[in-house]
Amino acid sequence: MEEGRTRVLRLTQLIVFLDYCAVGAMRTVMPYYARSMGASSAKVGGLEAAYGVGQIVGAVILGKLSDSRGRKTVLLLSFLGAAIGYGLASGAVALGSVSLLLLSRLPVGLAKQTVTATRAIVCDLTPPDESRSEWLARLWAGCSLGYALGPWAGGRLLDAVGAGALAPLPSALCAGVFVLLIPFVAKSLPETRQADSVACAPTPAGGGPA
Repeated sequence: MEEGRTRVLRLTQLIVFLDYCAVGAMRTVMPYYARSMGASSAKVGGLEAAYGVGQIVGAVILGKLSDSRGRKTVLLLSFLGAAIGYGLASGAVALGSVSLLLLSRLPVGLAKQTVTATRAIVCDLTPPDESRSEWLARLWAGCSLGYALGPWAGGRLLDAVGAGALAPLPSALCAGVFVLLIPFVAKSLPETRQADSVACAPTPAGGGPA
């Protein structure tokens, strides 16, 4: 039992690491995409504003869904929203459409609650003592490591592909990460929600950056 619990907790760390690698890469490439298409500074800021609007709605809906349908369902919806949004961003670059680039942030904002769901998984599987604090700290370390490597990887990809026909590739690759995470999580991660699950303190700013 203990071995299975530890495996799930470590798997959760891996999930947030991969998630935040892709998220960090997109935080680097999105402003570059907007500027390369001639977007104003206000529209560059609008990329995050559109995400924030989505988070206002998504945090409430998916937070309730996590308790009623389970953490795994929320994770899968989060990955689906990210895959759709980053796929739209790749299409926006290919078409040279700033409007589509702005629109691409909405599905990400609406669905992106990876941190909320994974924190809930940790709380489902750990008692409210030092071990919970330790695993929550490890979870955040995975997020931070991914978010540190992601922007570097995104910048390297941009340097490699330049502004030509391959410019949409970084966004497409990030979308691909979430496409692959969907079957991986569906097959490998068990549902951890129990009727008497004890909630963690809420995560600031919804599901974290995306």
